[in-house]
Amino acid sequence: MNVSTELQSKIDATATRLRAAIAKRTQLANVVTALDAATKHQDQVRSRLNEMDDKERQTMAAWAAAGAAGSAPSFDHAARVSLNQELAEATTKATASKAVIDSMDGELSAAQRELVEATGDLRVHALAVVAENAKRLANEYQNAIVRTAEAKMELLAMDRFFAEKQTLDDMRTTAFIPTVQNAMRHELGISEIEQRAFAEAHERWVDMFSQVLQVNEPTIAG
Repeated sequence: MNVSTELQSKIDATATRLRAAIAKRTQLANVVTALDAATKHQDQVRSRLNEMDDKERQTMAAWAAAGAAGSAPSFDHAARVSLNQELAEATTKATASKAVIDSMDGELSAAQRELVEATGDLRVHALAVVAENAKRLANEYQNAIVRTAEAKMELLAMDRFFAEKQTLDDMRTTAFIPTVQNAMRHELGISEIEQRAFAEAHERWVDMFSQVLQVNEPTIAG
C-alpha cells in the first residue's frame, strides 16, 4: 500500500508517541502493583492475627465447657507480640503506599490520556492511508477509462482508414478526401471529445500511410 512521505512521517511520529505512552503506563502500573503489595501484606498479617484470636477463644471456650478445672490454657504470647509488631510495620507501609498511589493519580491519568490520544491519532492516520490509496486507485481507474476511450478511437480511426483506403484503391488514387466531422460524429455515435480524438487518430493513420508511400497524387476524376 502506497503512503505519501508526509503521511508516513505523521504515522512514524504517532507510533513513537504510542510506544512511549504504553511504556509509561506499564511502568506506572508496575509501581502501583508493587505498592499494592504492601496493603495486601497488611491484610495477610491481620488475617493471621484474627485466626490466632479465634483459636485462643475456642481453646478458652473448651476449657470453660469442661468445668474450668485447673489452670487456664496458656497461649503463645511471643507469637502474638511478633504478629502485632509485623502488623504495625505492615500498616505503616500500607499507609505510606496508599499516599504514594494517591499522589500518582494525576500522572496515571495523563499517561492514560496520552495513550488514548495517540491511539486515536494513529487510527486517523490509518484512515488517511486508505483515503490516499482510494484516491490513487480512482485516478488510475479514470486514466484507464481515458486510455480505453483513446484506444477505441484509434481502432475506429483505423477501421475508417481501411474503408477509405479501399475506396481510394477502387478510384486508383492515394489522395484522401477530408471527412465531414459532424457527419462522421453522427455516423459513429460518439461525443465531441471522442470525435476530436477520432479525427486526430485518423490523421495519424493517413500521415503514416502517406509518408510510407511518399506520394501525393491528386484524386482521379471519373
